[in-house]
Amino acid sequence: MKRRVSLLVALLLGACTSHAEVEVAIEQTADAPHKPKKKAKKTRNKIRAQRPAPALDDRSAYVLAAEITAALREPSLTRGQTLESVRSDWQGKRYRWEVGVSAPLCTGPAACNVLPFDHASQDERIVHGWLPRLSLTEERHAELLERCGAGLCVATVEATLSSFVLSPEDPTSLTFSDVELVEVRARRQGESWVRRKADPRVAARKAARAKG
Repeated sequence: MKRRVSLLVALLLGACTSHAEVEVAIEQTADAPHKPKKKAKKTRNKIRAQRPAPALDDRSAYVLAAEITAALREPSLTRGQTLESVRSDWQGKRYRWEVGVSAPLCTGPAACNVLPFDHASQDERIVHGWLPRLSLTEERHAELLERCGAGLCVATVEATLSSFVLSPEDPTSLTFSDVELVEVRARRQGESWVRRKADPRVAARKAARAKG
């Protein structure tokens, strides 16, 4: 917007002949109204902190079986409390176990039971019959069966014991989640992942130890 200012300047020219009126026109340009600058939007890259993987508990299925056996031998008055102590100590932790995998027992991602014991590796007979369940994704389940084949194979898995039922009244039940396949291999000669009523190799080892 322009504003026109007229100034009438009377100049007396001293001894000159007459007065002269000089109109001086001054154009003044008004400053444009100040518009606040738009602040640039700052884009903040949100960095999601990755939670560190939980540390592995190095206890095996054989250690768990021994603790359950000891708890079941407690007097009836303290047995329930001892079993609960074992359950709470094991649940929620992450383990790396070697388990036997058989296709008929692992029929789906949410119904994949595994064999936790190589009975031939232990001197004492393992009497527990619980079969841990792996909670798998469809991709993990397909990968496991593909790598395992039709027969029984042995898989090393890392997984979290997310559900654990252990009490005098209910059957023992273990469910592992967040399962990672570390290794899948064929069953070796001499391994016995399926429980047998009597294994002559175990009896032979017991006899040899008794002689020694």
